[in-house]
Amino acid sequence: MENNNILGSYAWGIRTKGNLNTLNKLNLSLKAIAMKIKGRKSDLKIDFDVDHLRLPDSSLVQQTLEYINDVHKEPLKNHCLRSFAFGDIFGNAEKIKYDRELYALSALLHDLGLEDSHCCLHDDIDCFAIEGAKEAGFFLSKNGLNEQKIAIVQDSIAFHLNLNIPKPIGEAYLLNKASATDTIGLYKHELSEKTVNQILEKYPRLSFNLDIHEMLKKQCKIRPKSRITFLYKNGFGGMLKENRFSENVL
Repeated sequence: MENNNILGSYAWGIRTKGNLNTLNKLNLSLKAIAMKIKGRKSDLKIDFDVDHLRLPDSSLVQQTLEYINDVHKEPLKNHCLRSFAFGDIFGNAEKIKYDRELYALSALLHDLGLEDSHCCLHDDIDCFAIEGAKEAGFFLSKNGLNEQKIAIVQDSIAFHLNLNIPKPIGEAYLLNKASATDTIGLYKHELSEKTVNQILEKYPRLSFNLDIHEMLKKQCKIRPKSRITFLYKNGFGGMLKENRFSENVL
């Protein structure tokens, strides 16, 4: 699928610096209204034995895991791992066509642009997701991934801030859904309580809610025209604060 003109794609981000124009904001507002009208009801109640969930067994995934161990503190690293877990479970349940290795790479690397070490390195980019996608591309190219596969990972990372993604873009759809589940609990209702608790036990939230809130507030300050600023102005911050998964878990 050609994503050059799709709001939120990597190519869109490079072309626009990741800044929203008036039409983009209208587009996102209409999608938000449609999501509210549709509601969160679902017949799905996915029950999955998380003990059987494994990252793909490849040297590149292992290298990427070691890389984020160095780049991220544990709360954000665990968010990336939970995002992989949620997305892989959704993908299996919904029979989505996707490459598990590329999805794992996308999930593990999707928040690179939030870290000071990978933020504001490119004057032509004003969006942490686009900058993170670019930095992920450098890392993956250095470690031997071909350009076509890198493009899939970069689109997945770039798209994860959108309100929704067409299912045919499998890896991007799953990362968008998984990251929204972990940050604001948007699709948590589709998972059994047992499955959610197993993921939280395997990858604890720790201080994630507080840490990510501070990171995103910083992005809003330095990038006022970006998607995350638009989302924060339209309730994302409040939803993040309210998302506890359980009474005893931040």
